[in-house]
Amino acid sequence: MSIDRRTLLRGTAAAGAALPLGALATGPAQAAPAYEIAVLDVNRNNVCVFDRNGAFTDDRIKWSFNPGWGDVLETRFRDTTNDGSVFLLAGGGPGKGKGHAEIRRRADEKLLWKATFDNYPHCVERVRGPGAVIVAGTRTDPGKEGGSLHLFAPTNGSISSLKYLRSYPFHQAHGVLWDPLFGLLWAVGGTALRSYRVEGTYQDIRLVQAGEWKIAGNGHDVQPDYTDTNVLYVTDSGHVYRVDKRNPAAMEVSSTRKYVKSFSRHRSGEGVWTSAPQDASNPFGTSWVHFRWPSAATQRPGGRLYKARLVETAYQ
Repeated sequence: MSIDRRTLLRGTAAAGAALPLGALATGPAQAAPAYEIAVLDVNRNNVCVFDRNGAFTDDRIKWSFNPGWGDVLETRFRDTTNDGSVFLLAGGGPGKGKGHAEIRRRADEKLLWKATFDNYPHCVERVRGPGAVIVAGTRTDPGKEGGSLHLFAPTNGSISSLKYLRSYPFHQAHGVLWDPLFGLLWAVGGTALRSYRVEGTYQDIRLVQAGEWKIAGNGHDVQPDYTDTNVLYVTDSGHVYRVDKRNPAAMEVSSTRKYVKSFSRHRSGEGVWTSAPQDASNPFGTSWVHFRWPSAATQRPGGRLYKARLVETAYQ
C-alpha cells in the first residue's frame, strides 16, 4: 500500500447547525433497504460488491476486481450509448507515471481506455452526452500548491477514442461529479467546491468554471442525494455538507464528523459513509462501512476501506 503524504486539515466549523450523521435519515427506524454497495479496499487493492444487508466477507462477494496497480480510490458505474454498461476506476499511487485511471466494460471487464498520471488520482467521472472523462488528481507534498482536473475527450462516440486534451489547476483536487439536471461538473478539493460547464464537442471540449464556494478545508467527496435531485453532499476533513445546487453558498453542515472520505444518500433515504480513524492514525480509512437509519455499521474483515459507493448507474 502506498504512503499518503497529504496533510489532513481539520478545518474550522462552517456556518449551519451541525447534526450527527444519524440525523440525515428521515422517518422512524425501519428495516434496512436492500441494495448493492461497492467497497474500495486499499489493503487488498480491489473493489468488491456486497449486498447491503449481508456480511462483507469473502464468501459473500458478488463481484470483485483488482486492476493490479495499487490503491483503488474510486469506482463509478455508468451506462453508455456505444460501449454499454461500464465501470470506471482511479487510484494507483503518487509519483511519476504511478497514478492510473481506466474504464472497463462490465459484461466482460474488457479494458476500453486507460491513462497514467504523475500526481495522485482520487476520482474519475464520465460526462454523459459529450463523453468527456475528467480525472481529479492531487499533489502529495503537504502544504504545497498542486492538483489538477485532467480532461480527456473522444474523437468519436466510443470510450476507446478518448485522448488527453488539457489539465485545469485545482489545488488538492479530490472529487468530481457530473450533474445532468443543471448541466454542470461539480468538483471539490482543498478549500473549494467548484462548478464547471462542459462546452464543445469531441476534441473541442473544454471546462469553463461557473462558480466557486469555500469549504473549511481538504475537500474529499461530492456525491448526489438520490432522494432529491437538487441536493449534493460534500465532505472535507471536518464536515459533511448538504448543498442545495440552486444556492450553494447557503450550504448546511450536516455533520462535524472528522475525515469522512465518502458519503452517499441512497434513494431510500439511508446515508452510507466511510471515514478515517478519528485519531488520524491512518489516512485511508477503517474496516467499517457506516449506515444511518438510524445507525448501523458493517465490517469488512481485514479491510481498509477508503470509500463505499452505491452500485448505481444514474448520476442522480
